[in-house]
Amino acid sequence: MKNFIQWSLLILGLTIIGAAGGTLVFLNGRTSSLGPEPRVFEVTRGMSPKEITRGLVEAGIVSHPLPFYWWAKLTGAWAKVKAAEYEFPKEVGPEQVMSILQSGMGRHYEFLVREGDNLYLVARALAERGFGEESELVALFKSKEFLTRVGLSDPELHTLEGYLAPSTYFYEKRDTVETLVKKMVQVSDRWWTELDAEYPQKKLSRHETVILASIVEKETGAASERPLIAGVFWNRLNKHMRLQSDPTTIYGIWERYDGNIRKKDLLESTPYNTYTVAALPVGPISNPGKDALRAVLQPATTDALYFVAKGDGSHVFSKTYAEHQKNVVEYQLKK
Repeated sequence: MKNFIQWSLLILGLTIIGAAGGTLVFLNGRTSSLGPEPRVFEVTRGMSPKEITRGLVEAGIVSHPLPFYWWAKLTGAWAKVKAAEYEFPKEVGPEQVMSILQSGMGRHYEFLVREGDNLYLVARALAERGFGEESELVALFKSKEFLTRVGLSDPELHTLEGYLAPSTYFYEKRDTVETLVKKMVQVSDRWWTELDAEYPQKKLSRHETVILASIVEKETGAASERPLIAGVFWNRLNKHMRLQSDPTTIYGIWERYDGNIRKKDLLESTPYNTYTVAALPVGPISNPGKDALRAVLQPATTDALYFVAKGDGSHVFSKTYAEHQKNVVEYQLKK
């Protein structure tokens, strides 16, 4: 009997040592993929531990499903897993896999809003990223209810135009269009808070500043010209002259614009056509960057009332209509 007990204890001891050794080997083991990096796996809400384990194996992230599943179950690790789309390095061990799954820090994607992009172009880019149909996004961006939800309650605002701050944004697959737009609006708000403190004496409201800045942004491809362009527009506004900006006309017919602007377009009366409206248009025509906003708040001092595109992104400026006509012939009609 004594010998039986001794042999039983020896076998039990060896079993425990073997299990412990196996666990150490398992925990120290690492998977390695010869496929493209990074390896990505998405945990969706409601997925069971077995489904997650199976998906990790299929993605080449976990090599030993049963030990991984039971190790995580016995340690209570499954209860801390969060839903997200995760990215895993080329070589990864079980503990690191579980740490990533519990972090809630999903894979990030970049989304760029360029200076001068309008809401239609932003909606198109979002649609291409799978955020919805382009037409539905445009309608959403013109919804007063949606404006309020993303933090824009100014009664002057009728669309998101002008407040989708140009920048690079990061989002996760689980993020909604509302989440991403809120980030854009928050950047826009932060810029205005900073500029408002920097330029306390202003002749225009925030919305009027955004409108004029959106025109300045579309009128020049040369960043250094923004203050001078703004100076010309300020001069024209002070003299009660029409701004006569082609980009405003184009925006007014955007949904049928084919790339060419015609004389009849310049004569068509729309709330955005500054050839017919003797003031600022009804709203912004693009999303201006911070430098364009600053240019409106601190325009260059100039006597110029006109400018003509030279064809290289820059402009030639003139004080009189006669000079302007000569420049039109030189830089546009001859070309």
